[in-house]
Amino acid sequence: WLERQIAKISCVPPKEFINGEEFSFLGRNFPLRIINEPQFKKSPRIKYLPPHLQVRFCAEAVPCDWPKLFRMFYRRQAKKFLPDRLSHWSEIMNLKFSGISIRGQRSRWGSCSHTGGISLNYKLMVFSLDIIDYVLIHELAHLRHPNHSREFWSLVGEHCGDFRERRKVLRNLAHTCDFLDFE
Repeated sequence: WLERQIAKISCVPPKEFINGEEFSFLGRNFPLRIINEPQFKKSPRIKYLPPHLQVRFCAEAVPCDWPKLFRMFYRRQAKKFLPDRLSHWSEIMNLKFSGISIRGQRSRWGSCSHTGGISLNYKLMVFSLDIIDYVLIHELAHLRHPNHSREFWSLVGEHCGDFRERRKVLRNLAHTCDFLDFE
């Protein structure tokens, strides 16, 4: 297992945060477009402007903490996107959650508290919608079954018939968002 994990990680080169480098957002790769503007006075901020992820800033005036900038971008996008998507699945599954929080856990994609609160990892925004939906369905299913029993997996399967494949994809691609872990 350890050798397989090391092989996965070593096949993904570390991010350099350079013009044209691709970053995954909602399962699609977008090239980074860096615009250095000497008169730009604001702090750097990534914007999703298809077909790019764009950053405008003055390189001479503001040193750029690229990992922090990307963490802020993915977290902002998660706060906009994930609550609506969770509500969507909540209605379909007829399960009500009490609240949602967006966090940056290193080893969890989501969790469900005994009070019905759902916590989601902002790094989910790297993955495609079908993978995100699997995590949301999984956490909502815990509202009815706070375990991983046969009944729990049956409920997940009702709404996500190919959950085994999606879970496998998530596990195999988890290392692709490692660039967000460096503080």
